[in-house]
Amino acid sequence: MLLTITAYDAHVEQLRDTVRRLADAFAQAGIEYRVIGGLAVFFHVAARNPGAARATRDVDVAVAPSWLARRCEASSSLRLPTSSG
Repeated sequence: MLLTITAYDAHVEQLRDTVRRLADAFAQAGIEYRVIGGLAVFFHVAARNPGAARATRDVDVAVAPSWLARRCEASSSLRLPTSSG
């Protein structure tokens, strides 16, 4: 599968938009969270060496177990798939 620069940039922007929407929803609900996984690595590397950063397929966030119910409520309006584990 050939991935064009335009398609890659669109995918990265879609991931950033998802993080922004999650951040807004979690802020409104008063939920502390951390971006983890491949996207966290992507942001870390992109800040230091943009040419070396590789996008991931999804957005992983971590929240304290005591906030899981609030997290589900906050993210349900975004219509994003969720999983716990």
